[in-house]
Amino acid sequence: MSVKIETLDTLEKAISLEVENAKEYGERYNSNHEFYGVFLEEFEELKTEWDALDSYTNVLWQEIKLNQDITNNLKYMGIIARRLLSEASQVAAVIDKHLATVKENKECLKKESQ
Repeated sequence: MSVKIETLDTLEKAISLEVENAKEYGERYNSNHEFYGVFLEEFEELKTEWDALDSYTNVLWQEIKLNQDITNNLKYMGIIARRLLSEASQVAAVIDKHLATVKENKECLKKESQ
Protein backbone atom coordinates (compact mmCIF):
# COMPACT_ATOMS: atom_id res chain seq x y z
CA MET A 1 0.00 0.00 0.00
CA SER A 2 1.53 3.30 -1.05
CA VAL A 3 1.19 6.46 1.00
CA LYS A 4 -0.29 9.51 -0.70
CA ILE A 5 1.63 12.79 -0.62
CA GLU A 6 -1.36 14.46 1.05
CA THR A 7 -1.17 11.90 3.85
CA LEU A 8 2.52 12.58 4.36
CA ASP A 9 1.84 16.32 4.41
CA THR A 10 -0.83 15.79 7.06
CA LEU A 11 1.55 13.69 9.13
CA GLU A 12 4.27 16.33 8.83
CA LYS A 13 1.81 18.98 10.02
CA ALA A 14 0.89 16.82 13.01
CA ILE A 15 4.57 16.34 13.82
CA SER A 16 5.20 20.09 13.50
CA LEU A 17 2.37 20.74 15.95
CA GLU A 18 3.91 18.22 18.34
CA VAL A 19 7.29 19.98 18.03
CA GLU A 20 5.62 23.29 18.91
CA ASN A 21 3.91 21.64 21.89
CA ALA A 22 7.24 20.16 22.99
CA LYS A 23 8.84 23.60 22.84
CA GLU A 24 6.46 24.73 25.60
CA TYR A 25 8.81 22.80 27.89
CA GLY A 26 11.84 24.56 26.41
CA GLU A 27 13.24 25.40 22.99
CA ARG A 28 15.81 22.64 23.19
CA TYR A 29 17.06 19.81 25.33
CA ASN A 30 19.96 20.70 27.61
CA SER A 31 21.95 17.65 26.57
CA ASN A 32 21.87 14.46 24.56
CA HIS A 33 21.17 12.69 27.84
CA GLU A 34 18.05 14.75 28.48
CA PHE A 35 16.89 14.16 24.90
CA TYR A 36 17.47 10.43 25.27
CA GLY A 37 15.40 10.29 28.47
CA VAL A 38 12.48 12.09 26.83
CA PHE A 39 12.85 9.98 23.69
CA LEU A 40 12.79 6.74 25.70
CA GLU A 41 9.67 7.82 27.56
CA GLU A 42 7.82 8.57 24.32
CA PHE A 43 9.17 5.44 22.64
CA GLU A 44 7.97 3.27 25.53
CA GLU A 45 4.48 4.75 25.15
CA LEU A 46 4.63 3.96 21.43
CA LYS A 47 5.67 0.37 22.14
CA THR A 48 2.85 0.01 24.67
CA GLU A 49 0.30 0.98 22.02
CA TRP A 50 1.97 -1.34 19.49
CA ASP A 51 1.81 -4.23 21.97
CA ALA A 52 -1.87 -3.50 22.64
CA LEU A 53 -2.64 -3.52 18.91
CA ASP A 54 -0.69 -6.76 18.52
CA SER A 55 -2.68 -8.33 21.33
CA TYR A 56 -6.00 -7.28 19.82
CA THR A 57 -4.82 -8.59 16.45
CA ASN A 58 -4.37 -12.02 17.98
CA VAL A 59 -7.83 -11.85 19.54
CA LEU A 60 -9.25 -10.74 16.19
CA TRP A 61 -7.79 -13.79 14.47
CA GLN A 62 -9.31 -16.08 17.12
CA GLU A 63 -12.69 -14.41 16.66
CA ILE A 64 -12.46 -14.78 12.89
CA LYS A 65 -11.54 -18.47 13.14
CA LEU A 66 -14.52 -19.04 15.46
CA ASN A 67 -16.80 -17.01 13.16
CA GLN A 68 -17.61 -14.58 15.99
CA ASP A 69 -18.69 -10.96 15.80
CA ILE A 70 -15.56 -8.82 15.42
CA THR A 71 -17.24 -5.40 15.62
CA ASN A 72 -16.12 -4.46 19.14
CA ASN A 73 -12.61 -5.68 18.54
CA LEU A 74 -12.34 -3.60 15.37
CA LYS A 75 -13.54 -0.52 17.27
CA TYR A 76 -10.86 -1.01 19.94
CA MET A 77 -8.22 -1.67 17.28
CA GLY A 78 -9.16 1.57 15.52
CA ILE A 79 -8.81 3.51 18.77
CA ILE A 80 -5.46 1.91 19.52
CA ALA A 81 -4.19 2.52 15.97
CA ARG A 82 -5.03 6.21 16.35
CA ARG A 83 -3.24 6.36 19.71
CA LEU A 84 -0.30 4.61 18.06
CA LEU A 85 -0.17 7.31 15.38
CA SER A 86 -0.33 9.99 18.05
CA GLU A 87 2.54 8.43 19.97
CA ALA A 88 4.55 7.99 16.76
CA SER A 89 4.12 11.69 15.96
CA GLN A 90 5.35 12.54 19.47
CA VAL A 91 8.44 10.36 18.98
CA ALA A 92 9.10 12.07 15.64
CA ALA A 93 8.64 15.48 17.27
CA VAL A 94 11.14 14.72 20.03
CA ILE A 95 13.65 13.62 17.39
CA ASP A 96 13.00 16.65 15.17
CA LYS A 97 13.29 19.04 18.10
CA HIS A 98 16.69 17.64 19.07
CA LEU A 99 17.89 17.33 15.48
CA ALA A 100 17.37 21.07 15.03
CA THR A 101 19.54 21.70 18.10
CA VAL A 102 22.25 19.31 16.94
CA LYS A 103 22.35 20.96 13.50
CA GLU A 104 22.46 24.41 15.09
CA ASN A 105 25.32 23.38 17.38
CA LYS A 106 27.30 21.98 14.45
CA GLU A 107 26.86 25.25 12.52
CA CYS A 108 28.03 27.27 15.55
CA LEU A 109 31.09 25.05 15.93
CA LYS A 110 31.87 25.45 12.24
CA LYS A 111 31.67 29.24 12.49
CA GLU A 112 33.83 29.28 15.62
CA SER A 113 36.54 27.19 13.96
CA GLN A 114 36.77 29.50 10.93
